[in-house]
Amino acid sequence: MSDLKILDFAVIFRNVIDLGKPVWKNREHLLREVQSVVVEENEVFNAMNQVSDTVCSLSKKQMLRFELPEIEVVDIPKVYFYADKDIAKAFNKHDKKTLQVYPSFHRSGTLTCNFHFRVQQESSVEEAIKAVRINLRTLIIKLPSEFIPYKDHFEGKDDKTRIVKGDEGDFYVVTTLKNYTSNILRPMLRHLWNKTIQSDVSLFRCVSSTLVQIYQTNPSYPSIDPLIQNYASELHAIGTMHKTYQKSDTANENFVNNLSSDEELGVFTFGLSDLVIFDNTYEEVTKTLQERKKLKDFYSAVIYNTTHYGVLLEWLYLEKFIIDRYNRLLSRAIADENTSPSQMLSLQKQSMQDLIMYTAGITPYPSREEFLEKARLAHRVPELQEKIEKKRDLATDYVIQEYTLRTNKAIQLVNIFVSATAAFGLMEVILSISQQQTNKMFWGGITTALFVGVLVFLSMSSKIIVSKTRR
Repeated sequence: MSDLKILDFAVIFRNVIDLGKPVWKNREHLLREVQSVVVEENEVFNAMNQVSDTVCSLSKKQMLRFELPEIEVVDIPKVYFYADKDIAKAFNKHDKKTLQVYPSFHRSGTLTCNFHFRVQQESSVEEAIKAVRINLRTLIIKLPSEFIPYKDHFEGKDDKTRIVKGDEGDFYVVTTLKNYTSNILRPMLRHLWNKTIQSDVSLFRCVSSTLVQIYQTNPSYPSIDPLIQNYASELHAIGTMHKTYQKSDTANENFVNNLSSDEELGVFTFGLSDLVIFDNTYEEVTKTLQERKKLKDFYSAVIYNTTHYGVLLEWLYLEKFIIDRYNRLLSRAIADENTSPSQMLSLQKQSMQDLIMYTAGITPYPSREEFLEKARLAHRVPELQEKIEKKRDLATDYVIQEYTLRTNKAIQLVNIFVSATAAFGLMEVILSISQQQTNKMFWGGITTALFVGVLVFLSMSSKIIVSKTRR
């Protein structure tokens, strides 16, 4: 067992889902429509929102951030198998954990729901690992009273998301945080934004990532290098949410790429999880920041400091989600024979609009832009961009091909019209040169049959030409 103790840390669970493409007006308009479930702004949220708008000033008009009521959860083994009548009793009996909920809604229709969970007690490495894995387990979640009027709109009322009514009129949701995001928050927000979101959900999956922020440890060091040198295996297990860990001489290799540009902390990314570690100057640096920004709450200064990196990582996962969504939508549209060129062009235009801010630049600060580029390389985002560019090229080829086919069809229709006109002219000539009344009927029938034969021949020729063109 390791002698490393985590004295103060926080976990941010980020669940990303698609709500549907909104008619984007402005942030104030969107906020008014969900006012019935939004709580009053506090200093922590304001600090987070201020840093987000400052660091990502070039894209702030494309994102709405708000705060939902905090949730109380109970994390006990095998709660999935509890009978409905025992859920309320189990919730009241066991210790509760409180999570703050900070969603952010992007104009692409993507919702990132951030669940903040802070632990301010001495924890062993094993206890810290258990805490950071909450997002993976089934919990009892007490439904906020503000959500109860919208319970009829909730989805997934099955074994994965059970909604149970307590004896005192309270409601409990037995599910994971991912399903809570997908089956509770998504339908409720779509209902409240029913005039703003007029398109269907295009991607139903929920992509989850985790940001672990370690503020204080015992032992502590004046820099993070000796901490990593001595406890790389433990820190990596906490950062990646591994159930177990083993001391390894190669564990330090996971911390070679420190993305931070600040001396007092390190930022490391491990795929779908990220880790921020402070050295022992944490309190001194945070108090100085608190005084300089005139913040009342110490934790507001902590959030103010870490959000500089957290918000850029959030934009990174947002970019990956948007690329993945349009990658799937373009593949689906290309494979669908009924997709029209206008629909394909509209889809291409939407994908470029939603990803343009990554080309134009999200942050005006060179150091933060450098951090974002390093993180994008670590997450292999350029490779994802290359894939979607290839899909766009295929979509362009599809549009060109469809327009070519339509042009060929139009030409064939013109040929049929010209041939029909010629056939009618021939019939008129034949009837005019006929000398006997009895022969007019005969020649008229022959000419009509000839005209019909020409039409059938041209129609079959048109189908053969179109079929060969498609191949």
